[in-house]
Amino acid sequence: MTKLDCIRLLGDVLVKIDVLRGSISPGTPEREKLDEFREKLNECQLQLADLVFKEGTIAYKDATSKLKVIYAEINEIIDDTNCIAETFETLKCMVVAIDDLLGLGFAG
Repeated sequence: MTKLDCIRLLGDVLVKIDVLRGSISPGTPEREKLDEFREKLNECQLQLADLVFKEGTIAYKDATSKLKVIYAEINEIIDDTNCIAETFETLKCMVVAIDDLLGLGFAG
């Protein structure tokens, strides 16, 4: 997965979060938590765009593979408001995976 693929993946997750947020009343704890995840992932997407990566390294490939798996998990559960706790756990995993990926980058 290229850096551009990762940026697009994060964009897809942000859109999914926005759709889910639209089904939850503002001011509720669930909505506030989604807002926090959205803000963090948006920040990560911007950081990702500014970094350079050695995309051929094993560490990069491992980090992006992990991200793809978490993305698949999010796609399975995020549309179901009954799985909000599971969605939060998966989003936490995504934040950690993105942070790991960002740790591999360097300023261009």
